[in-house]
Amino acid sequence: MEDGFINMSDSELETIWRDRSNSKYSKAYIESVHQEILNRNLSLSSTAVLTNKSKWTKAFGMGCAFWFLYIGCRDSVVFFYPAHNAESFFYQDWLITCFRLPLFLAIIILARKTYSLHELGFRKGPLLVPVMVGVLIISVKFINLFTLGSIQSNLNYFISGLTINLLIAVSEEISFRGFFYNCLLKIKNRNWAEYGGSFLFVLMHFYYLPLTDLPSVFIIGLTFAKLRSKGTSLVILITFHWIEDLFLFIHSKKPLNNAMILLDTILYLIPLGVAIYWKGNEKIDDPTDANALLAKLK
Repeated sequence: MEDGFINMSDSELETIWRDRSNSKYSKAYIESVHQEILNRNLSLSSTAVLTNKSKWTKAFGMGCAFWFLYIGCRDSVVFFYPAHNAESFFYQDWLITCFRLPLFLAIIILARKTYSLHELGFRKGPLLVPVMVGVLIISVKFINLFTLGSIQSNLNYFISGLTINLLIAVSEEISFRGFFYNCLLKIKNRNWAEYGGSFLFVLMHFYYLPLTDLPSVFIIGLTFAKLRSKGTSLVILITFHWIEDLFLFIHSKKPLNNAMILLDTILYLIPLGVAIYWKGNEKIDDPTDANALLAKLK
């Protein structure tokens, strides 16, 4: 046992290990901590997870509770104040935003108490392929725009759309590709983070969007989750989410026919395929993957 660790408890060692991405710890120190944990016969692949699993599960439950509370308020607005044209959509969206703002603040506080900004996805990452995937997604919206031929001409509505959709993009990406992604990753595994998080993303849009739109929502959510898994910065995902949602305002929220919806769903499979087969940056998101981290350190 190294002298520096004699008075350090097992839980203190594991805390340092879990926080090893902190810049205050040197590479040599982290390697020493890992060796000390091995000397004490602690299981990094189970002990560290069990220590925090209840914390992550509780945080996940609280996050879901915040979102379902918001969904109840949002769907009540949609039910009691149905929108039939651009003007009514405008007022409906601002009324819904009144409920979204407190949700956003609650999620931000919960996420920051649970994870670092780096863990949430605010970090430097690859640009070329994520931008290409984002452009492919937006290209589908361009097709819709020219097909519908209905463009929002009211400047006030468009400026409101910029504001509202930025709030939507930030809150949804921090929640689903940041907070919920991390919770599911650390409670279960990467597949749960990607597919389970995308299912939650669809559930959040249930009732608010037509059922025929939900397959596309799942595909886009899964595409973003795949990019997130491969090191893409959350800032990139927020940006393309914002631009993609803006098209709803640009074409005055005119609904698509079933043929266009089916075409959209098929076309969205192209960026998803790129995101799946792209290798990306092999970053270590799982804090219990000791062997993978040591291989990277060496």
